[in-house]
Formats: sequence, structure tokens, C-alpha cells
Amino acid sequence: MDWEVQSHWWDSNISNLGRQQSMKHARLTIQLLVLITLCLSQGAWAEGDKAADGKLKGWHAHYAKELQMTDEQIEQYKAILKTRYETESKWKAENKEAYESAKKAMDDAKASGDKEAYSKAKADYYAVKKSKDEANKAYETALDGLLTAEQKGRKTGLSLYNSVKWYIKKADVSSEQQNQIKEMAIAEGAKLVDAKGKEYHNAKMAFVEKVKTEVLTDAQRTAIGSKDKTPKIKKDKPAKDKKEDKNKA
Repeated sequence: MDWEVQSHWWDSNISNLGRQQSMKHARLTIQLLVLITLCLSQGAWAEGDKAADGKLKGWHAHYAKELQMTDEQIEQYKAILKTRYETESKWKAENKEAYESAKKAMDDAKASGDKEAYSKAKADYYAVKKSKDEANKAYETALDGLLTAEQKGRKTGLSLYNSVKWYIKKADVSSEQQNQIKEMAIAEGAKLVDAKGKEYHNAKMAFVEKVKTEVLTDAQRTAIGSKDKTPKIKKDKPAKDKKEDKNKA
């Protein structure tokens, strides 16, 4: 599941709430913030699935619907989410302090400009983070094992769609355009199920350009302008440059 857009949404909207709400509506604002936090927190999502009626709630319900899961798949999905939540809670209880300390040490070492200290701090940070990454990978593997080939394509397409929406958000697209982009993304996702890293990044960049050309109007392209957040293509460095970079490190 792609959380990038949710994180961007949180950052861009929460920073403006204080300026937009008057004192008269302060109480309502606080209530809304609590509700938003519950909806966007990964832990809260998993916790929210433990409803009395046994149904998926919030984002997970939407996700299952978008992927067109069967009743049997939904039950398996709930079990996967339960395992993820329990694993995440256990990891936080055992590693949160060490993780935050290692991250701070890495950030401080990087800021100091001491390459040797930064290299060591970075290794320590990733050593602590490893178990968390493994748990996340286990969740993704379990989810992929649950889905059909067609659903995997939709999953990749939805991730692509959410990312593209962020990159072109300044264009203020209409609901009709959103639907068109979503259909295009799902079709593209079927081709990118196995794409990872640079391959996926470059495919995403090409798709953003396609959307800008085929869907957006001239005015919308102008609105994006110099603040366009389109990802840049990642090119392979010549062998000589790679060797020089390695020597510098």
C-alpha cells in the first residue's frame, strides 16, 4: 500500500488549519484533527478493523472495494492486518527508543560533515530499522499472495494514481479528469506489477508526462509551472563515474 500521498496530504493540510479556523470553531477543529489522525494512522487503521460487526473500516474497506476482493479474500485480509498491527505494536515496544536514538545520531553525524561518523551512524540506524523493514516486507508479501494477477495490477495502478495526483495537484483537476487518470493508471499498473526501483520510478515519470499531455489543459499545465513536482528520470551513470563515486565514498 502506498502511503506517500497520505503523508503529503497530512503535511500540506495540517500546516494551514491553524490559520484557517477562527476561535469560534476551535473546538470543532480539534475534533476534526482527532478524526483525521484516527483515519490516517496506520496503527489506528488496523485497530479500527477490530469492529464488533467484523467488517473492514475506513481506508481498508475502501481498499478492499477498489481491489474488488471476494468475501473470502476480505477475511484473509483482516487476518493479515491483525498480524501486521500486532507485529508493529511489538516492534514499537521493543525498538522505538533505539530507533529514534539511532536516527538522531545519523542525522547529527550527517550535519557535522564527518563522513566516517556518518557512515557508522547510518549502519547502526539501518541495523535497528532492519526488523521493521522485514515486517513491512512480510505484510506486502502476504497481501500480494492474497491477490489475483488482475488485482495486483489494480493495486499497482492505484498506487500510481495516488502518486500522480500529488505531482499534479496544482492543476486542480476536475472529477471527470480524475476518473480518466484513474482508468489510465489502472491500465498502466497492469504492465508494472513486477517493476521496482528505478524501473518503476521512470515508468511513473513517463506516466505523469502522459497525463500532463493527454489529460490536462494548457491552463492546468501552466498552473503546475515551475513548481511542478514531476519526478526526474534516473539515468545509469557511466562506469567511470560510478568508479569515481565509489572512490569518493
